[in-house]
Amino acid sequence: DIMKASGWNVFGIDLSKAAVAFARQRDLKVQNKDLYSAKFKSNSFDAILMGDVFEHVPDPVRFLAETRRILKPGGTLIIKTPAFINTPTFRLAHALAKILRPLTPRPLKFFSILKIPFHRTVLNRPYHLYEYAPHCMRTLLENTGFQKPKIKGAVIQLYFFQQLTSFPLPTFFLSLCFHLLNLFSRLFNYPIGTMISVVQK
Repeated sequence: DIMKASGWNVFGIDLSKAAVAFARQRDLKVQNKDLYSAKFKSNSFDAILMGDVFEHVPDPVRFLAETRRILKPGGTLIIKTPAFINTPTFRLAHALAKILRPLTPRPLKFFSILKIPFHRTVLNRPYHLYEYAPHCMRTLLENTGFQKPKIKGAVIQLYFFQQLTSFPLPTFFLSLCFHLLNLFSRLFNYPIGTMISVVQK
């Protein structure tokens, strides 16, 4: 929607029929296909965005090769993936969430910030096929022919803090929380943040 409003000719694919229907209601061109069955022509796109997709892909090397084929020379690929989920710190928070879940009639909003999936019936189902550290992602991208990957981390957006309280929070407090969470995420490799990878063909 944002790219279209900025003047781009946009196109999307998704495996979810509900997601495709929602996108089409917003007058967006989206097909209910995967990357391979879409059969795009080579050098079709100036930019490709994968948002929370890559960690679910069974064959990341083949997926990147197909992405590179349909990207124009000099085109940009942006991959957004979660930080590590399968870490000792996350497992501990996960266990605590499962213990506390029956004690409250409503989900604890704090745990949603810590990526504890209260909305799932089974909390610990495996839904990431692979998880990527920056050095792993950089090697993977370079080995599949992409040029000079730029990879950075980003902590959750500040507005998530507003979900914890009905009171407006001052900017300086939000900024302080942002920096503390960033430090916590780096020290304990906890998946508060997101990894953004930007590369060119």
